[in-house]
Amino acid sequence: MSEAGAGEAPAAFPSGSLGQTALVLVAVLVLTHLPALLTPGTIQDEAVYVVAARELLHGGKLYIDVIDRKPPLLFYVYAAVLRLFGPANWVGLHLAGVAWVLATMGVLVALGRRLGSVATGVASALLYAVFQPFYEVNNLAFNGEVLMNLPVVIGFWLAFRRSRSQWRLELLAAGAMPALGFLLKQPAGIAGLPLGIYVLLPAYRRSRGLGWRHSLLHALWLCVGFAAAFGAAGLLLDREGILPQAFYWSVLDHDVPYGPLSAVFWHRASFATLIFLVFCAPLVLGTWQSLRSPALWIGRQAERTALLVLLGVSAIGVSASGRFFVYYYIQLLPPLCLIAAPYFAELWDARHRSASARFMLGWVALSAAVFLVTDLVEMPPRIGTSQAAQYVRRSAHPDDRAFVWGQYPRFYLEAGLRPATRYITFFPLTGYIFGSPYNRDPSHEDTTNRILPGAWQHLMDDFAAHPPRYILDTEQAYYPPKYPIAHFPYLRDLLARDYRLALMLPGGALYERRASAQ
Repeated sequence: MSEAGAGEAPAAFPSGSLGQTALVLVAVLVLTHLPALLTPGTIQDEAVYVVAARELLHGGKLYIDVIDRKPPLLFYVYAAVLRLFGPANWVGLHLAGVAWVLATMGVLVALGRRLGSVATGVASALLYAVFQPFYEVNNLAFNGEVLMNLPVVIGFWLAFRRSRSQWRLELLAAGAMPALGFLLKQPAGIAGLPLGIYVLLPAYRRSRGLGWRHSLLHALWLCVGFAAAFGAAGLLLDREGILPQAFYWSVLDHDVPYGPLSAVFWHRASFATLIFLVFCAPLVLGTWQSLRSPALWIGRQAERTALLVLLGVSAIGVSASGRFFVYYYIQLLPPLCLIAAPYFAELWDARHRSASARFMLGWVALSAAVFLVTDLVEMPPRIGTSQAAQYVRRSAHPDDRAFVWGQYPRFYLEAGLRPATRYITFFPLTGYIFGSPYNRDPSHEDTTNRILPGAWQHLMDDFAAHPPRYILDTEQAYYPPKYPIAHFPYLRDLLARDYRLALMLPGGALYERRASAQ
């Protein structure tokens, strides 16, 4: 295999022009992400991000007028998308998500080219397009994992690229990329570690003819870029007047109730990891085969080590919260795709088109087909089709507000109304633990000690400023409910005094404010 940038040009992609190759990449991406483009509403956490971004478009302040625990850049990206396509354009939202994945694939092509050839880059991009939607339609959401992968791979592309200058000032930008990734989803920040290790490796210095002083300088550039990105973000957030709130909700409000010493941690880890290994088996096997073939990495030992470290720290990122949601594993895809790509590029070469090669390539194609069918079957329902949403849309005024008691912010989109409070989900009011196996079991895990101090007073202030005309109690969908309104005196008394039951539905109870309370 040729050593791109080390005196020999990388091999061309074996079939067709680069333009045709680009069309193939786009076609595969559109096909594998077709369920997202056809979904008539939001997917998974997109509802939270859309509700929050809409409040920003109405002039609200993040973490003050609308509360969530994700970092700020994610919401600003969503606000930009909604401003561009419209606040209820779900096709536009998912087109933006597909475009983001396409941009990530483009960087993977460039990265793979540094690892051997254009074919290697194309293989890494195709693997990413195929396996990102693995297992469930939730993986197609325009979520933090998808968002953060783009700056991470840009950082590695900048670090891996050949440079005629021994100063390598581009490493300032490379170091900034994991910090930008953190501002989209927190685990991305850990990608800065393998970048630092990479420039300190003896193989890195040998391949570029550098001395150890250059390695130290390059590591310094990475650290300066990382710190500068956070510093600039801090200044901008301070200018907005939300720096303390952003730090609290993005960093401090993230304990790990079930750490590595608990049985819950290992039960969740084993179950979710098994799902990942089963559904992404061709990718994992291809990674293993690539690592077993030193000839595929001649002249690229430093890059191989850096990608292995990235895979290791990404696994830490997946497990850091102890929740092990399946879509967290999207963070593993860039290093897996890049490590496996040389092996799959070699399989594609006609000289290696053995029965085992045809089997592996067919397995990847079959995986893509299975994911497509599964995601098409699991597409979320159209926004606004529920009985509660239809009732509200028939009777509400555009200036009315709503409040959801539960973890169902999608109702604000279904009803077409803004939230009456900053708490678009009720975890600050109840101490609800994300990912807990006891979230629906009232006999386990009293969470009252986790209620945010002052949250109920903030709720009262918000209701006084813009009282909700409708209150949807989603806890009544569960029997027995873990967080019944009857256990929270302010809300219980408010409902009894000012509201009437409008609808009792399988998904909960809808209350409407009495005319006398207007």
